[in-house]
Amino acid sequence: MLRYILLATTILSLCTADIYAQTRRRNTSRVWEGVTINPKIGPSLYMGDMVDKSNWRLTTGASVEKELLPWLSGRFEMTGGLLAGVMNAGSDIGFDTKYVDITLGATMFPVDLIGGYYNKRLVNPYVSLMGGFGIFNVKKNSDCTAAWAQAGDGNVLAPMVCGVLGAKYRINKNFGVNLEINGHLPFSDEIDGHNGWSPESAPDETTGAYMNWNDGKNDFYYTVMVGMTYKIQETQWRVSSNYNRKTYVKNRKAYKRNANRMRRR
Repeated sequence: MLRYILLATTILSLCTADIYAQTRRRNTSRVWEGVTINPKIGPSLYMGDMVDKSNWRLTTGASVEKELLPWLSGRFEMTGGLLAGVMNAGSDIGFDTKYVDITLGATMFPVDLIGGYYNKRLVNPYVSLMGGFGIFNVKKNSDCTAAWAQAGDGNVLAPMVCGVLGAKYRINKNFGVNLEINGHLPFSDEIDGHNGWSPESAPDETTGAYMNWNDGKNDFYYTVMVGMTYKIQETQWRVSSNYNRKTYVKNRKAYKRNANRMRRR
């Protein structure tokens, strides 16, 4: 009797383990549905309030997106690179800043929202809105000592918001390429190493009066990024009826009927 009980217990344990393993595989698989990894690279352009000429520098980064709805994804991004500019065009008064920013937000696909979801759309535009923080290592050149008396080399930690306008081009179900323009607004006026003119060291060349431009405006910079997208696994969103085969055939037949009627007339 004991032998049969042990045999039944063993069989039950194996079946339970197999069911649990299948459940785990299925749940693990769902975690990666709709997850897209997007490494990218491109130039950055600084647009601070006290810089007359901005110099292009290199920025690299990557983002990870997880589809939450057919037209909405959560987005995590990390980028880093260089920012640079000069105070007067043709002069040596300028700065170079190394930076890293980390942001978290959401991406919306307006065509999917308005026209319906379609997983084989060739070009899909999108907009993103994110918030986070940036770490900026500021380095001014030696000619900035007098002009930027209020400036200081070193690290600046600043919260920021970021807006993105971009488009994805689908190569196949897993791979694609994208182009996006990112606008970054750190809540700091010291990304370029200063927060305004010092009235003691910046007299106007024409009138001789001392200027005070310490207006506290935040600095701003753009990045233009080109990247490769890799979707780990497609989601199981239902394709909108606007794009399924049945609707396509039905609309085509209606079009042919209307065309034949026009010919008869």
